[in-house]
Amino acid sequence: MRFTQQPWNSIVARLELVVAGIGQPGLTPTVAIQRLDDSLWLQAGGGSWGAGYATNFITQIDAANQPGMYEYSVLAAQLDYGLSLKGYRCQYIEATIPVLEYEYIEAKPEFNGQVGAGYATAGTGNSVTLDAWAPGIVRFFSDMLVSIVNGMGKGQTRRITGYTVGRVCTVVPDWGTNPDATSLCVVHAGGAADVGAWIGDAPNALIGGRVDVDVGEVQPGLRDAVIDFIWDETLAGHVGSDTTGGALNELLTLVGSTVLAAGTVASTTGTTTTLDVGAVATEGYYVDAKIVIGGGPGVGQERVITGYTAGRVATHAAWTTDPDATSKYVVAPGLPSPLAIMAASMSSYETAGTFGNHINRILRLRQENMRVVYTTWSTHGQPTAGYVLVYASSADLTTDVDPWALAKGRYDFTATYDVDLQLTGYQSARTL
Repeated sequence: MRFTQQPWNSIVARLELVVAGIGQPGLTPTVAIQRLDDSLWLQAGGGSWGAGYATNFITQIDAANQPGMYEYSVLAAQLDYGLSLKGYRCQYIEATIPVLEYEYIEAKPEFNGQVGAGYATAGTGNSVTLDAWAPGIVRFFSDMLVSIVNGMGKGQTRRITGYTVGRVCTVVPDWGTNPDATSLCVVHAGGAADVGAWIGDAPNALIGGRVDVDVGEVQPGLRDAVIDFIWDETLAGHVGSDTTGGALNELLTLVGSTVLAAGTVASTTGTTTTLDVGAVATEGYYVDAKIVIGGGPGVGQERVITGYTAGRVATHAAWTTDPDATSKYVVAPGLPSPLAIMAASMSSYETAGTFGNHINRILRLRQENMRVVYTTWSTHGQPTAGYVLVYASSADLTTDVDPWALAKGRYDFTATYDVDLQLTGYQSARTL
């Protein structure tokens, strides 16, 4: 009689039949497996219990090298220690030799969380296909653990991330040794897993009483809760200048100090834009500021606000593409962009003494009230002498500051050039 501890999901029985001190080959012993709680016997083929005395033949292991040694494995036994706390016994019988031997089998408690057990039919690097003992229901074993307790790949445990109607379990991480049809698999709701196998290496030494290890992906619910907490956190807590939160806080503070108003356009008539209630309702409040369309129809345009009413109506140059009630706007202080300056009409620069007015008058003077007469040329065709006539009337120039008020008259000039035909000298004098 022998007493052993074996996994709950399988029984591997061995015995040696000895005659006259040596193993006796060529025998046909049988085995019967009995549950001790209710004395029921395991049926041939395993997986169910029945009344009566059911026996199964056991096979000789190696007649040449181990004569008289026999082994019997119960396929897909699915023994349930929750129903048989006392265990089981195997009874060995040889019909032609009076041999009767018992082997008592006791449960291993770490497998009490079993959901199912049986042989595989195939395996790949990241999957194992279970036999007909497993239900063909999608996701039936998802998020459980599968352990290989015997056969190819024995000793490995992996988490099941997917399960199909074809009984294919997708696992992570990949198997170290791929299972096959000899692999005896246990599916259980929880259990020990090798940390080294999960991270692909041995775990680091303890740091502050804990294992420094990457445990994989955070579960979606916890991940979403962490994201919500981070984004709902007040900006006041982000003060580190070298952190992403601190940099974002500083940027928002800077933007907030340079933006006068922001929101959604209420309406527009082309040369006017009505702002929403986010803008200040005070006459003239945003005059000389600029309005920028940051989203929706008209995006990318900006205009200088030349008038503003208490009804939040901003007057400006006409939009190229009119915004609408879905367009986003920002009102910001500052000078108009170079593009806006270049697009502005010269007729609007009328204030005497300003830079814009000087440019305006110079251009008008050259274009409308001036004539250049060339009198002599060099052999290469460059003008070497001539005069300029300025016809601007006193009325045209009365508001100008000197020297433009005295600009009327004739100006004679001479010019010289070098061998490269570059201007080297220019002299001009007023003669009338």
